[in-house]
Amino acid sequence: MKKSAAVHGDDDSVDIAGRYARRLRRALAVGAVLLVAASAFGAGSAGLAQGGGKAAGADIVIAQNDTQLVIVQFGPGSREQETRRILAALDGLPHRIVAQFEVTPAISLEVNAAGLAALEALPGVTVTIDTPVPPQ
Repeated sequence: MKKSAAVHGDDDSVDIAGRYARRLRRALAVGAVLLVAASAFGAGSAGLAQGGGKAAGADIVIAQNDTQLVIVQFGPGSREQETRRILAALDGLPHRIVAQFEVTPAISLEVNAAGLAALEALPGVTVTIDTPVPPQ
C-alpha cells in the first residue's frame, strides 16, 4: 500500500528543501566573508591592484619627532613571510608592532616619518592611517 504524500508529507521535498537551506546558508556565509574582506581592504585594494607601495587616500605626513599608527595591508602570500618583509624594511628604524591580524592580511604599526617612507616604498602593500573610531 502506497503512502499518500498529502497525509504523510513528501520526504523527497523535505530533503530538497534541507539541501537548499544548507546551500543558502553556505552562500550567505561566503558572501559575508567576502564582504568583510572587501571592507577590510577598502580603498587599499586599488593600490594593491595597481602595484601598491602608496598610501591610500591623501598623503600621510608625520612631523619629524612624531609617530603615527598605521595599518599596512598586504596581498596574497605567506602571512609570516609578508610580515617579515615589512618588518625588514623597518630594520634600524624606530617602530612598534601594535597588532597582527589573523583574518585580514595586515599589520598595525607605530612608525615615525622615516618608517612611513620605508613602508610606502615597499611594493605590494598599502599604508593607511589607523584612525580610532569611537563606539556608537
